[in-house]
Amino acid sequence: MSRLSILLVTLFLNSELIAQNDNGEPGEPVSRMEDIQEQRMQKAAALQPPPKKSAFQKGFSRIEKVLQESPLVVGVGGLGPGAGFAVGFLPEWRSDNERLRFKLGGIISTQLFHRAGAGVELPHLARNDLTVGFEGVHRYLPQLEYYGSGPDSSLNNQTDFLREDTLFESTVNFNLKRNVASTCRFGKLFLNIGPGTNGSLPSTETVFTPVEAPGIDEQSNYVLGGCSVESDGRDFFGDPHKGTYLGAGYDRYQAVDIGRFSFNRVSGVAEHYIPFLNHRRVIAMRAKTELAWHASDQVVPFYMQSTLGGDQTLRGFPRFRFYGENSILFNLEYRWAISMGWDMAIFGDAGKVFNRPRDISLKGLEPSVGSGFRLKSDQGLAARFDIGFSREGGHVWLRFGRLFSQ
Repeated sequence: MSRLSILLVTLFLNSELIAQNDNGEPGEPVSRMEDIQEQRMQKAAALQPPPKKSAFQKGFSRIEKVLQESPLVVGVGGLGPGAGFAVGFLPEWRSDNERLRFKLGGIISTQLFHRAGAGVELPHLARNDLTVGFEGVHRYLPQLEYYGSGPDSSLNNQTDFLREDTLFESTVNFNLKRNVASTCRFGKLFLNIGPGTNGSLPSTETVFTPVEAPGIDEQSNYVLGGCSVESDGRDFFGDPHKGTYLGAGYDRYQAVDIGRFSFNRVSGVAEHYIPFLNHRRVIAMRAKTELAWHASDQVVPFYMQSTLGGDQTLRGFPRFRFYGENSILFNLEYRWAISMGWDMAIFGDAGKVFNRPRDISLKGLEPSVGSGFRLKSDQGLAARFDIGFSREGGHVWLRFGRLFSQ
């Protein structure tokens, strides 16, 4: 492979400039475990010789290192599924003593999805166990898909809508012990929901009524706050082969303008990795749930509901196929190394959305199965290609970054 080809591939893989959830909701803060894992890997690397690499991996690693050390990062992607090709930048400045970080980023896609943000972070406070940050992010997502709320929504009711939001948020992160960290956040979310811009689909407000899609005719800004805690016993953050990750969080979404749109949300996730045959084969498992509760006269707007479907949840269904106030999800994947830097995988997914938290059960799960390839770099899982199948057909996914995004 030529040097130009390696450069283009590396730029393509360097995609997730600013984290977000697939449905455009404010994403969970980047895990503080990433810093902990990085320090752990550096210590481990100093104690043992590096593994042998192919010529492709050596060239890939050199380009990757140059890009990581550059103050200007150029990438393709990073706006979630449906956005198309996107190009962005994320310069980062750090003080010499690592006591101050400043980030400024922007990205725009061929479908005119765009995103821009800036943040300031004060890490390594209180004996390196405390980090304080502030961030402002604006998003414009003009073609988010919607099929209706609940497990009985129909594929024939595919529509799209526009979501534009601005989030100002402050965060405080605590490293409680070696593998346990907690994050608390407080912010203000400004929302605008409008007609979708995909000319091949009807706009959501022309198909669904306010009863079927709460919030389609009116929106409210939100004051939001909450805390989460995570315990990470995985061996490698970017491409874990063994260990367990546990996370749980609570968030309050207080509607400023329309009181009936206020709600609470509890989330939980568990991952476990089982290696065998000298760590060349791995079984990866994940269980995840999001539960919302509120007063009997309140409701979660459709654009704030949990979603299933797509490359991170049910890979045999279209993105955002299922919307609901609550969701439960299971993923199982078996991976094996086929050559240096390449893995093959087979997987099974199952999940569902439901109306009330007390309705949580294993009945009526929507299954999907499939297979795929994994490309690895020095930083872990760089890219993956999956083909998933379900009762509604097959879907092809290309994603950059780690397997499970929290």
